[in-house]
Amino acid sequence: MLDDTPCLPDIEQVINRYFPELKNKFSMLLTYHPTIDCEHGRYLLLNNASGSHVFHGTGSKLMWYLGVLNVAYKLNLTLVHLDWVAEHSGDETNVDREKYWQFFDWEIPYSAYHACPQNSSVKRNIFRYDLIANQTFDQHHNGKQPFTIKSYFKTRFDQFIATLQNNSSSSNNNINNNIGFTFYSSRTFTIISSLMEVGVVFEIRWWCQHRKLYNKHTGVWSGVSILSNYLPTDYFQYIAPSTILTNNSIAISETDKNINIDVFKSIQCAPIYARDVFLIGVHIRHGDVVKRDNQSRIISGDLYRYMSNSAYTPLLIYIINALPTQIRNKYLITIYSEGVINDFHDILISLKKAFPESRCRISFFLNGRTSETFNRFLRDDILIGSLSTFSMAAGIFNSRQLKLGPKHNRARVHGMRNHLSLDLDVNHTNFKITAEKQQLIKQRIHYVWNQKQAQQKTAIPLWLDNYSSDYPEAYMLI
Repeated sequence: MLDDTPCLPDIEQVINRYFPELKNKFSMLLTYHPTIDCEHGRYLLLNNASGSHVFHGTGSKLMWYLGVLNVAYKLNLTLVHLDWVAEHSGDETNVDREKYWQFFDWEIPYSAYHACPQNSSVKRNIFRYDLIANQTFDQHHNGKQPFTIKSYFKTRFDQFIATLQNNSSSSNNNINNNIGFTFYSSRTFTIISSLMEVGVVFEIRWWCQHRKLYNKHTGVWSGVSILSNYLPTDYFQYIAPSTILTNNSIAISETDKNINIDVFKSIQCAPIYARDVFLIGVHIRHGDVVKRDNQSRIISGDLYRYMSNSAYTPLLIYIINALPTQIRNKYLITIYSEGVINDFHDILISLKKAFPESRCRISFFLNGRTSETFNRFLRDDILIGSLSTFSMAAGIFNSRQLKLGPKHNRARVHGMRNHLSLDLDVNHTNFKITAEKQQLIKQRIHYVWNQKQAQQKTAIPLWLDNYSSDYPEAYMLI
């Protein structure tokens, strides 16, 4: 998707040019700047009071929003825009977040809805139902079947529509199938949903915004700037040769144990350009799941969410060895986390032992702003996730990217494309990478690299193939 082919600044033109069939299928979700119709509109309005909907975490909030869009699609509703804050950290305002979500561009402004007269159809005809997880969807985890609206919920809604039409027929002597109404949810905690159908809507929206705002100098996907080149540091210089690796286990010398990487003078490497290399992202969740001593060293982790560094290293080594020959030395690993570089010393030791000649291939993005971190996730060709909805949510917007990680929250992203789940041991210290998964990973690495090269040569969104009906189940989270 990092292409600089000419783009159309008008998103309606882009949708008509590249996605005409999908625009018809998802008309209520893919209309850019929809206009209010107080007499014939069908709207979904959510209570925005504190505590009435999901508010914790950027990832959880995105999953919640996905569930809302699934309801809108199933019932042919247009969403009235809800101002919300994806509370992942206090490092930016909601205005900053809106720069990269920009959901309001696809929704009815609340001010427009509020301006409708009290006697208008959308104000007089109200269907009330709380969108709560166990009252909204029936889940399916066997194959490609999308989640479905619960039968009693659908029955109540159909009865409301039938009554609306009967009343209109009695008063006007004709049946009007376009009577305006509002679906109002007082509590909206629907955070399970399915990417099987509306996943493509998220990616189309993101792709359109990216092309509208594209800047080839920064590689911006949306409103938050990211440089198109990386300036990595040679971290291998800090690792003494006395560190040994035997039988896939690490023996760290006393010298290495006492090295504090963070105080060394940086040795900068030559720039690495995002288009030219294979980008491997690793999200290691630390901020809210580890305990530190008075010297800021990690002493323990919350096993429910914490994963040891040792879980990531063998997977990284396998991925690098599985890279196509032409890019065996053209990759960049970026570790996303919170803390200091010294927290990841053991990973650096293992990578240096495995690839001693491969310098300047590791970078860190620590304690970063939510929006920039998320945009960087999206740009990676492979993203190794943690027990975190935040990194998992990035996969909603990039179906070409290969997602690897522990089985986690699959009810929220059922049907995510290009995703391979890996089992963890009970202590969260190792991924269980079976021979079958190794083969699938290798096959998909070649696919991702070939797609990355091909996409740079065309303006046609090649990733649309990931939403075809014959997409293989082996690469879906189901």
